[in-house]
Amino acid sequence: MASSQAMKQSSLDLNLSTKKTRKQELLAQMDVVVSWAPACLRQRSRGPVAPPA
Repeated sequence: MASSQAMKQSSLDLNLSTKKTRKQELLAQMDVVVSWAPACLRQRSRGPVAPPA
């Protein structure tokens, strides 16, 4: 295989890191605490928000 055709791991968007970032840990904790289905339904029932004029 030619080097110009070789795919780099970074171009494949592979998440090979096993260490969680603070953001990933926070989102995992939020998934446990927040019941997302009712929250999404409440937000959807409000309808779209018009952009400021």
